Amino acid sequence: MLPNLLCMTDLPDALLSKEGAWIWRTSIDETVDASILNEEELARIRQLVDPAMRRSLAAHLVSRREIIGRLTSRTAANVPLIKDRQGAPWIDASDAPRISLSRSGSWNALASSQTTDIGIDIEHLRQISWEPILHMICAPEEADIVRGLLLTGMEWRPFFRLWTVKESVLKAARLGLRGGAANVHVPELLLKGDAVEADLSYGGATYRVAVTEPEEVIVACARRLSPNPSVIRKWV
Repeated sequence: MLPNLLCMTDLPDALLSKEGAWIWRTSIDETVDASILNEEELARIRQLVDPAMRRSLAAHLVSRREIIGRLTSRTAANVPLIKDRQGAPWIDASDAPRISLSRSGSWNALASSQTTDIGIDIEHLRQISWEPILHMICAPEEADIVRGLLLTGMEWRPFFRLWTVKESVLKAARLGLRGGAANVHVPELLLKGDAVEADLSYGGATYRVAVTEPEEVIVACARRLSPNPSVIRKWV
């Protein structure tokens, strides 16, 4: 059974069209069928010592397989889910969409596209020591803007908007954080929450980023607009 999905797009039957972004929650109290997982996924679970963390990860891995199975018209156990050379998820099938996945606590996110490179990141709002992280992911001017917003009592939302936008763009660029988060410049309107969508330039390409804030999470989804993505390659 598919989990309750919140769709980030207005497309009808988005799961069937393979275009869209979704978020959902999983629970450690759920009974899941871990037999549908592959050996790499099972190994990830076994590495965890805490039983609650094991159950949480198992619920995440099973639920994402169920959703991707629906996207690709496969059973969950038969989804050919692998990792590319950067460690990002990849569906190893010529007719499969490009996907991006993210998880924060009990919250999960998936983005899918048949036409372009895509990236998604979800973060649960929480207290965090943000000051040392700013130096690693921001140019000095951008760090000053975020610091000013945080010091005006906006809780941690500006920081997590910053983080999720940068992460989603770097995922869409198929680089991850090694691509240089400081080189992704986030518009101030997005940081303040005054806009929910903006176009960003990074690495010679343009990305359209949408940000949503349901309940206690912030989610950013980036789609590459130009130049047109090349033919899908297996990054393995």
